[in-house]
Amino acid sequence: MSEQIPAPQDSATGDARVVDFTKRLSPEALARLQADMQHAAIAGSAHGRAAAGIGTLTVEPAEDDDSVYADDDQEQGEALTGTVLPAQDQAPERTAWRHQPYRPVLPEAFASRAHFAAAAVDTYETAKNLGAYHGVRLPKYVWRATLTAGLGGWVALCDAYGYLTATAEYRDAIHAAKRIKGNGSELAELRAERKAVAKARRREVRTVAAALGLGTYVGLTLYVALAYGLLAASPAALLAYGTLLVLGRWERQRNAPEGEVWQLTDVQPLNAPERPLDLARVTEILRIVGVLKAEQTVEMVGLPMRDHVGQGIELTLKLPEGVTAKTVMGKAEPIAGALGIDTEWIDIRKAGTVNKVSLWHTKADPFEAPRRSPLVSYLGPLNAWRDGVPLAFNKRGKIIYVPIRDSHTLIGGATRSGKGMGIRNLVVGAGRDVRINIRLADGKPPEHGQYSKIAATMFNRNPERLLYLLEAEVAEIKRREREFMQARRIVLAEDMLHEFPVELVGVDELQTYTGVGDGDLDDDLREAILSAMVLIAAQGAQFGVLMFLATQYPSVKTVPEVIRSQCANCWCMRTSNYKGTNSILGDGMSGAGYKAEEISKDARGLGYLDMEGVGIQQARSMLIDGEKSDDLRVAIDAGYNLRGEAGRLPGQFEDPIEDYLIKKTGRTSAAGGTAGMGLPMLPAVGSRGILAQIRKAFEKAGNPPFLPSVKIAEILHAMDPAAGWAQQDGEADRTWATRIGTRLAAEFKKDLNGTGRTLASSKPDGQARGITLTDLLAAIGA
Repeated sequence: MSEQIPAPQDSATGDARVVDFTKRLSPEALARLQADMQHAAIAGSAHGRAAAGIGTLTVEPAEDDDSVYADDDQEQGEALTGTVLPAQDQAPERTAWRHQPYRPVLPEAFASRAHFAAAAVDTYETAKNLGAYHGVRLPKYVWRATLTAGLGGWVALCDAYGYLTATAEYRDAIHAAKRIKGNGSELAELRAERKAVAKARRREVRTVAAALGLGTYVGLTLYVALAYGLLAASPAALLAYGTLLVLGRWERQRNAPEGEVWQLTDVQPLNAPERPLDLARVTEILRIVGVLKAEQTVEMVGLPMRDHVGQGIELTLKLPEGVTAKTVMGKAEPIAGALGIDTEWIDIRKAGTVNKVSLWHTKADPFEAPRRSPLVSYLGPLNAWRDGVPLAFNKRGKIIYVPIRDSHTLIGGATRSGKGMGIRNLVVGAGRDVRINIRLADGKPPEHGQYSKIAATMFNRNPERLLYLLEAEVAEIKRREREFMQARRIVLAEDMLHEFPVELVGVDELQTYTGVGDGDLDDDLREAILSAMVLIAAQGAQFGVLMFLATQYPSVKTVPEVIRSQCANCWCMRTSNYKGTNSILGDGMSGAGYKAEEISKDARGLGYLDMEGVGIQQARSMLIDGEKSDDLRVAIDAGYNLRGEAGRLPGQFEDPIEDYLIKKTGRTSAAGGTAGMGLPMLPAVGSRGILAQIRKAFEKAGNPPFLPSVKIAEILHAMDPAAGWAQQDGEADRTWATRIGTRLAAEFKKDLNGTGRTLASSKPDGQARGITLTDLLAAIGA
């Protein structure tokens, strides 16, 4: 017969006795029981079952059998109740150590180089701000500290006087006795007692020692100050000053209102606009604008980071399932409204994956003040091919570098919108890379005449000459195409730039050549210019022939779609209407939120920059001031010096483009022609030919009225030893002079071909044959 274990309420007897079964177990058995119960509790919790609890166990023994669990004095049939002992009331859910999730070893500030840099920058900026804040208040702090130290000295003096005279203890009692009339004996007793106490205190060892020590300290300090100067005594004086300051601070804190802490320095108020948003606020805003549902939240990735100029804060957010970065980007305007800022003061971008977004915001207009170009302070060379030139800065304060490599550029905007400054940054930056030949067709002279000294070609508005320039560039494309095929190269690479430099052709006021603005422009000429531009736009980038075009009347007529579509870099500044915006950025871009027509007239140089590989972003051109400062001259001179050292100034190298212009017109535009003002002139002036070299030879010799041919040859040899002007080994003097004269005559004929001028050597009395300075200048036309 099996035992039956009824519930407690079903027990045969009502006075069941509690028995602790564990007392009958050996220590080993008890340990095993506890381990098994702990394991059962953990397993039950892991599977969702309730943890083991405390229960009672009632056993009703059989009639003819004594229970092995009964005490010796227990009566047969008596119900037994046991207590099950769990390891704990509620066993927490635990995981074996090898299955626990990885814990971050380092704080988030050290999780990546970007976060560490952001934390370091933020710490530096905070320290700098604190230093500036308290630095300007330093005189105030010194005065406040001096007053506090004086208070400390006064309190110490009063406390010492009160202790030595015992007035502190007896003052109240004596005053009370005075108010009670007819109690003179008590008053006399109090005064006598006070005098006795005071006398005893003045004779105490600590009183005598304190007086002696203080007197010695003051005496030695005064002696050092008188004997060795105030500087030598300053440490002791500062120690005394600090002690009094501490005493004064204690007194001020004692008198301060309850709960307040007295401070020597002012409390710097938190600059709320510069503090980053917390995660709760970001989540709330995204719910308000309809990006998130009520139950959805976002996670912050890393730490909030201050931007490059310390003006705004960037947060990287991980979005919940079903929400993409594009969704958040489309809500930029309502998010800015929820933050209480302007749309231009917020920037939202995808941060890598589609479910991560970078949210940048500021409490000040990021484009309010122009920023000086780094080209003014940095006067060294640039690698415009690989690194680009600094063109503008975006909302976040980051400088935008535009590579001059394989992309055409289009700049458009209304009058006084800042196009000229955009062109200035591009040209000055290109001037720092000697592997770029700059060609400028100035449509609004003399705006770009200041760049002539670094321009291989520069001329004022001249449609016929522009056509010849474009034809020369088309011929250069064909020539490079043949060269590349022979070299088995597909596109221009950086290692080929010394042989095939980048041709950067700039056309300002494009509308005067392609659309409106010139009623006298022949239709055939306009079509020829457009056709050449279309061909260069389609084929030039592959071979390093690039265009940058600028217009103040952007429209589909002045900027044909076939040209605009080939310009990977488009910069749309303030326009007069949405049509002008779309003609630069593309159809529908104004409706998509890129409203250049709404840009303020005061924000010159501000626009929407669509750059290859980056996308559209607001940007304002860097400032290179040429009116109120010498910044422009300094920046251009730096490029001029670099090109001069490399032999890449206009006229210093073989230039097939200028040769074509001379062939077509008989005049050159190298370095801007006449006086660098964009006026073409006879080719000898400022050319790279023999006349320019001989002119430099005269300058090196001090501009004498006459130089013999052999002397000219010696100077030319010093300027270029590889040119073959030197006397050969074993060559007789007469033979060398004849060879030099013959070569000079041939070079003169070549340089002056088509100019109607000649230059011949002469032989003054008693001198060798040579060139006079007067004849040279006449041939040059100077």
